Amino acid sequence: MRDGPAGGTDVCSISIPADSPSCDDVHGTLPPSRPAQQVTQDANGIVALIRTCGNAASRCPGHFGHIELAESVLHMAFVSDINRLIQATCRTCGRVLLSQQELDAYRARLNSRTDFMPAVVETTAKEVLTKAKKVKLCPHCGKQQFQIEFTKPTIFHEITEEGGATRLLPVAIRERLENGRETAPLFDCAGFTRDLETIYLNLWHDYRQREGRERE
Repeated sequence: MRDGPAGGTDVCSISIPADSPSCDDVHGTLPPSRPAQQVTQDANGIVALIRTCGNAASRCPGHFGHIELAESVLHMAFVSDINRLIQATCRTCGRVLLSQQELDAYRARLNSRTDFMPAVVETTAKEVLTKAKKVKLCPHCGKQQFQIEFTKPTIFHEITEEGGATRLLPVAIRERLENGRETAPLFDCAGFTRDLETIYLNLWHDYRQREGRERE
């Protein structure tokens, strides 16, 4: 079992393009690149199978859709998050611009938080961003880092030491953030799975203990 955030390719593989006809439109003209249905024949006659799940329309659980854009764009709702991410991560390897020792210390702080420490996540995030923005050389790959200048609503520039400004287009920002997926804790699917299994085991043990007390 794998549990964790899905990338764009994963989302597209389990959703239906917005320009595809409805799943109920068996005789519709389907786009040749990614038709929503494939028509087959069984003992009962012609059946339209949904390509996403392989079920007939009557047994399809339903699927969300996606829009395939010709060019990458920045979503207005996430621009602030994108700004913080590119400010705090390496332009080459995508990792957070703090040493492994510092990252382990922050991770330990987050793992030890309790219900009486509701602001620890926000406080830690601010500390990490403040420190990472000042780093000039990545502690992981050793590559030089440049200042990021953000102009509302969605314009980013990378400022070199000579003072030159290079605009970061959405496609470049996407590639830059994707570089850190393999090492970012957010995309640690194995870790998510371990944590989820631990929760299930704890719930099961709690249930058995309550069941035992009720029988006594």
